[in-house]
Amino acid sequence: MSTREMKTCPDCAEEVLAPARRCRYCGYRFDGAPREAPAARAGNALTELLFGTRWHSSPQTPSEIVAGWGIPLLPGESVAVLAFGNVTAHHGYLVVTDRRFVFVEHQGSRAYRVLAQWPLETVVEVTLGGRRRSDLRVRGASYDLTVHGLDRETAQHASAALSAMTPGG
Repeated sequence: MSTREMKTCPDCAEEVLAPARRCRYCGYRFDGAPREAPAARAGNALTELLFGTRWHSSPQTPSEIVAGWGIPLLPGESVAVLAFGNVTAHHGYLVVTDRRFVFVEHQGSRAYRVLAQWPLETVVEVTLGGRRRSDLRVRGASYDLTVHGLDRETAQHASAALSAMTPGG
């Protein structure tokens, strides 16, 4: 039985063959080659966000993920909540920033579109519901949006963030 020389990836700590130029587990480049641009990595960042699996060697911030979907953030605007859910049979992501909330429909492997978007100052009421998975209902004078299928902790965080950032919240 021959033993092959191995090395440890400094990014994910997995053992790879010594001559490898790239880690087969996380994509770390041993040869110092540049990493992919953030927009190209957005799909991998979503996998990490949803499943806790790391598929690339430099994690992205929620703001970078949203920008990778082609949704521009205003100068100084930051993402407070990014969570997977669904709205009336549309699967996608709830994005809460310090200025607005958005529901982004996931249409394909790298296709996204804004399904709903309102400024935070238009929010009148935020409520939680559901049993196993949580529902987050956001109501304004001209809309009533319920995001279904959120995990309880994320729904509570989103509700608190929306309530704290809305007028009178």
